[in-house]
Amino acid sequence: MEVAVKVFKIDPGRTMEKIEKTMRRELLVWLRLKHSTIVPLLGTANVDSPFPALVSQWMSSGTLYKYLEQITMTISAKVQLVGPLFTTITFAKRSSVYATRHGRR
Repeated sequence: MEVAVKVFKIDPGRTMEKIEKTMRRELLVWLRLKHSTIVPLLGTANVDSPFPALVSQWMSSGTLYKYLEQITMTISAKVQLVGPLFTTITFAKRSSVYATRHGRR
């Protein structure tokens, strides 16, 4: 199986605490996302970075943005295609932020 490896870019102006918090939030959100249009997180990998990289299945069509550029579809059909995806991500992110703020994590 081919895999994609997401390595976090480190902003030297941010504190390690904020970088770790951002990474944890993304990891938790991705782990909670369960949808047929979302590639599941397979795990993490140690790379030449202070933080682990996130590993998912490789998608030959590339990113969602590239895929939408390549396919021949009307704008409204593209919106219908990605609408459920954005709803899922928005819900997961809001749920994650809410739970974190209220001490459920």
